[in-house]
Amino acid sequence: MFCIGIRYLCGWAMASHPADRLRPEWPPHPDRVFMALTAAHFETDGGREEYAALKQLSALPSPALSVAPGHDRQIVTTFVPVNDDSSPVSKKGKPIMPSGTLSVGRDRQPRSFPVAVPERDSVYMIWSGATLTDQARRALRGLCRKVTAVGHSASLVQMWVEENPPEPDMVPSDRAGAPLRLRVPWQDRLEQLEASFEAELRPSLSGWQGYDSRATKPVRSPSSSTIFAPDLAVLRRLDGRLLGLESTLILTEALRGAVMKACPGPPPEWISGHEGTAPGGPPSKRPHLAFLPLPNVGHQHADGRLLGVALAIPRDVPAQEQHRCLSSLLFNAEGYLAQFQLTFGRVGDWDVVLGDREDRPQALRPETWTSAGWSGRNRCQDPFLDKVKADKCQELISGTLMHKSRSSVPGTFSDLPTPFRISSPD
Repeated sequence: MFCIGIRYLCGWAMASHPADRLRPEWPPHPDRVFMALTAAHFETDGGREEYAALKQLSALPSPALSVAPGHDRQIVTTFVPVNDDSSPVSKKGKPIMPSGTLSVGRDRQPRSFPVAVPERDSVYMIWSGATLTDQARRALRGLCRKVTAVGHSASLVQMWVEENPPEPDMVPSDRAGAPLRLRVPWQDRLEQLEASFEAELRPSLSGWQGYDSRATKPVRSPSSSTIFAPDLAVLRRLDGRLLGLESTLILTEALRGAVMKACPGPPPEWISGHEGTAPGGPPSKRPHLAFLPLPNVGHQHADGRLLGVALAIPRDVPAQEQHRCLSSLLFNAEGYLAQFQLTFGRVGDWDVVLGDREDRPQALRPETWTSAGWSGRNRCQDPFLDKVKADKCQELISGTLMHKSRSSVPGTFSDLPTPFRISSPD
């Protein structure tokens, strides 16, 4: 076991998320911590022992994290001086204010500094199965003491090797519905960072790893549990024609086709919904993948348009099997989220991506559709959906779980996830 502790001395972390420059990165990605260690090594002319220790660290599997939740501080655009310029006129033809009595001008440009404020100022990165040599541990212990910041230079930290780490809150996962994806270093990351520096280039993104929360969740009663895992893999619409709830089957058929096509080799039973691997086999009697529409409903101004679509994965499908069958569709070669297209023929198409934004609409949050506290008759009670008879609404939504070419899992409509149990309005 090996663990690095990080304490944010100011009580906040300043670092931009690699997918969105206007939101902070929290928790700190393991690769960002590795880059801070690498920078400290080269800035202090660390010896061969430190270099070899960093090589060993980058070759380890992705670490678990002990980290508290954080909230975003309000972003305020600040105009800051940039590089010195001897010209009194900027590139836009505007005069530049001189710096005091100097003739050198300092143009000012808008900059934003996203900040996350965690509930606890310390983070622990834990490699539970680490096999580092004593020499490497000693070198990393000294290197940690050299690190002064993680992320922005104002994001001051104290870093150390922790001998008695707490239990992790987040663990690496290959599940398609893993709620968080973090950048992690790979085996050749040190050489890549060194080459980028020599070429005067910004470091490229490293690999990405899914993470699951180990937070304790209330146990659901048998009446409210389903055959599906509680974390949906939510795909959000980026571009394409607006579709209403009545277009559910068009959308889900397109997604099923994309999943079947992307699966390496013959699609397994949990994806195809058919027994065996031969196409057109008998209907499966085991739980298999479901495709769920995610409409804009549940509030006064709901209009019923589809904001996205979700994959509901059976509980008994191992994470490794999910990764094997779905990763080529959802992620690129570096493990980052991949944008792909769903084609509906003459209806048009959608560009979609796995949703990972904390500020995504309510309808695109898995907990909206998997909460055990939902009543059996709420999401078809909106002004828009009141125009549709309850039985028709039920037919539209339940149609995403079955198709004339394949059978659904044996059971009644009440076996579906709670929000899809719809009754007539009073």
